[in-house]
Amino acid sequence: MAGALDGLVVLDLTSFLSGPYCTMLLGDMGADVIKVERPDGGDDARRMPPFVDGPRGPASAPFGIWNRNKRSIALDLKAPADLDIVRRIALRADVLVENFRPGVLARHGLGWEAMAEAIRGWSTPASPVSARPAPGRRMVAST
Repeated sequence: MAGALDGLVVLDLTSFLSGPYCTMLLGDMGADVIKVERPDGGDDARRMPPFVDGPRGPASAPFGIWNRNKRSIALDLKAPADLDIVRRIALRADVLVENFRPGVLARHGLGWEAMAEAIRGWSTPASPVSARPAPGRRMVAST
């Protein structure tokens, strides 16, 4: 059965609880969530106990819960080739969710100004009290 957000593409640049939980909910509602993880071990939640037996050995239960209904790709935002891949995914995504410290995304060339210049139709950065973007607009959310 199709979810309410079926067809929506979400780029997930989050880690720890708040961001992965946010994008988990979007995935639960049918969005196509593409999670970017570090190539040197992935999301830190992969090492959080408790661990359960999985098809590839012990796996973190919290990671499995918070990252269900997502596709994952390991990319290094400091490597130019990998950053180009992230940028291309961002340009086709409808929503970008991140929870970096302020300024980190901009330093990687993925900040509001750079992305708004690259793609027309993105709305202003979202906050819990901001207005919804107009239909057909894209948005960036920080958790």
